[in-house]
Amino acid sequence: MKIESSGIPPIVPKKQAIKSSDAKSGESQRATNKSTSSTKQKISRWFTQVGLSPNAEYVDYKARSVAAKRHQDIRIVKRAENLQKIMQLAFQVAVSDSLDEEIDADWFYAFIDLAEHIYAPVMQELWSKILAVEISRPGSFSLRSLETLKTLTQRDAQVFAVACNLASRKTGDPIPRLITHYNQRRSLSCLLFGKAKRPINIGNYGLSYPSLLSLIDLGLLMPAEIESAEVTVKQSIQLRCGETSLELKPKRSGLALVYYKFSNVGAELFMLSRKKQNQEYIDALKRTLAAGFNIK
Repeated sequence: MKIESSGIPPIVPKKQAIKSSDAKSGESQRATNKSTSSTKQKISRWFTQVGLSPNAEYVDYKARSVAAKRHQDIRIVKRAENLQKIMQLAFQVAVSDSLDEEIDADWFYAFIDLAEHIYAPVMQELWSKILAVEISRPGSFSLRSLETLKTLTQRDAQVFAVACNLASRKTGDPIPRLITHYNQRRSLSCLLFGKAKRPINIGNYGLSYPSLLSLIDLGLLMPAEIESAEVTVKQSIQLRCGETSLELKPKRSGLALVYYKFSNVGAELFMLSRKKQNQEYIDALKRTLAAGFNIK
């Protein structure tokens, strides 16, 4: 008997479908193995730098003791190399000649104890600047600043540099601040002119809110926004933001600037930052303040 075709599409054999699935699974597994292999190589490379081999077999106490001694010696040598590098970089820092005043011995040895554990070249450069400035002008950096700096990673330093690029300094005040807006105190002016513009979103200029919180946790910024004293109509405020100088004169009474203030430690480290003017932020700052202040 001849069986006629029913017109139903042929069914793909289960075996073939399984092979297709197996192929995808195999590709995924190979990608995972490749990633794992790369991670293992990185782990091996870093531990080799401190004298530990992933393939070594320490069969007895003597072998373990030799390996431990090698590891200790390498760490000691690397710490000495760190200090040597920081010293050499400090020679290259342009500072004014120091007077006869010597730095505090306790400060110097605390610096040595901390600086010998700085391995990243970028951070070594920062520590070299601190050493050169402190020797030139003793008392510029507190021990607390050194302790804070020791906890900074290279990424933390980059975030702090962004904050420094947005910071303003008021004439006669050494503490920088991140100005976000101004407030109108309760008065007739408040009824006539309404509220100030919305605060500047500093996240648009490289400093996200999580980054801001991290700087607060590190003790580089004060933990909350601060409102200044009222600026009277007879007053003017001189600000320096990057290379730009601003003079603010209130258009009415009851105005107060709102900002994040750098801590004393943050202000000390601010002096070392290579500042790059963020013109977009300065323009936004002018627009935000223009409703309440005449700006020159």
